[in-house]
Amino acid sequence: MTAETPTHVQIPMSLEPSSASRIRKLDICIFVSIALLAAALVGCGVLYLLMGHHRPCHHHHEGAPEGSAHLVAERVSLVDGEVAWLSDAHSGGHLYGMDFKYHEKDHQLQVNKRGVYYIYAQLAVRCVHACDKEGNITMFIYHNHDGNQESSILTLALSLPATSSPQKLPVQYRFSATTVKLSENDSLVAILKVNAPENQWQLDHPSNNFIGLFPTSRWVKLLKLRDAINISKPEV
Repeated sequence: MTAETPTHVQIPMSLEPSSASRIRKLDICIFVSIALLAAALVGCGVLYLLMGHHRPCHHHHEGAPEGSAHLVAERVSLVDGEVAWLSDAHSGGHLYGMDFKYHEKDHQLQVNKRGVYYIYAQLAVRCVHACDKEGNITMFIYHNHDGNQESSILTLALSLPATSSPQKLPVQYRFSATTVKLSENDSLVAILKVNAPENQWQLDHPSNNFIGLFPTSRWVKLLKLRDAINISKPEV
């Protein structure tokens, strides 16, 4: 969904100065709110597209907007099975509000409020030894509903090249995102499937391997409110 750029209009001469000032302030606040929300949550995806996929996104969040979640990988080892995410607030990985709950035992991120969510994830790996044989690694993001694991909603597949100069091999990564309708108590879990020579590859820095989501309704409401006002900042 793409929001159309609002048309610039002149404030009527009969409008009271104080009223015009309040309208301008409200418009500016809404605009800034939209910008901050987009920058905090989908900035990585935008950079990924605009930079031509040259390097993985780096996340160093001080915090996350209310109603969102962003978790980074706990370990760098590459093994088949569920991906563990950091849950210690002091480590910088505990970034989720009251609308979410992370279960450390089964590594599931539970959603406590139904809605349509924008879900994103990134898988990034690096060569640590030899890497003289090809391989592949895939991370699946599964949606669990009513205790049943449904089909994956995101699939991040990496083809690992063979090289004679491992020190020159760049980080291999994949970013993907989608929108999904989630019900209360639904959960997400990430599962790795590794088909690569043992001890040759590992996950890149934990902050470069992540999963996150936020409700699209929050963004949509702000856009609709701004369009309803139908007044942009007056030209100087």
